[in-house]
Amino acid sequence: MQKIAVTTHLITQPLIYGLDALNHPENKLSAKPILGSLANNCQSLLQNAVDAAVVSPLEYARNSSELIILGDFAVFSTQQTQNVLLFFRKNLLKFNTISVLKKNTTYQILADILLKEYHELEPNWEEITSSKLDINELLTEKECMLMEDDNAFDNAFKSDQYLDILEEWHDKTGLPFIHQLIVLKRNSDVDRIQKIIHNSLYAGIRNLPKIAKNYAQTGHHSESYYLERISDDFQYTPTDETWHSMKEFFQYLYYYGYIEDIPELHFAER
Repeated sequence: MQKIAVTTHLITQPLIYGLDALNHPENKLSAKPILGSLANNCQSLLQNAVDAAVVSPLEYARNSSELIILGDFAVFSTQQTQNVLLFFRKNLLKFNTISVLKKNTTYQILADILLKEYHELEPNWEEITSSKLDINELLTEKECMLMEDDNAFDNAFKSDQYLDILEEWHDKTGLPFIHQLIVLKRNSDVDRIQKIIHNSLYAGIRNLPKIAKNYAQTGHHSESYYLERISDDFQYTPTDETWHSMKEFFQYLYYYGYIEDIPELHFAER
């Protein structure tokens, strides 16, 4: 049985929806999803605890010498997404400190780069621990707050004073943005993992309404909201242009000192 490190994020679900269905001993393509953060997923893979992992571009960039990419799959966007929102209570150009629940994520670094590159801002980033996940409550204490993934979705309609970071990226660069990709260690059983992910994504695309319904049971929005996100805002079958956009992102990471070298994209043979 293949172990695949995944996340609970909404945007990941179409890609991994079919993994549980494959989890049968008699199935030659059986797979077991292992839940973790994107950063932890990468460490699990490097430590041989899993066979493949869903990771962010940042994790790949920092460990590319040991990894190969499944080039037929990724989570990417070409427009605004509402999953990375920079909320503020003052004029956007006047804040000094941005609060985050976790620093040094791909999204926090992307926001930092965009603010420096296109708004000539040099914000201080403050990592906070808070039981408050309502943006209006947070902004009574903080002047600016970056929310990611499901927390951003949950707060998207609670305030209209925000900058959609992915919309900003697409507007300023005209490029897609890869949010998540699937990587393996070199010399892995590529063919088996490739077939597993292909079957999983095929099941996910056919069951987008079910994914949205499941999220609506515990989320803050309707089924239609979540369905719109995963059916309209995000895509899962990248092209060469999509992967080129990730190389462009690496150029930004290098220029602003987040990585020491611009990594090559090493793809598994298809």
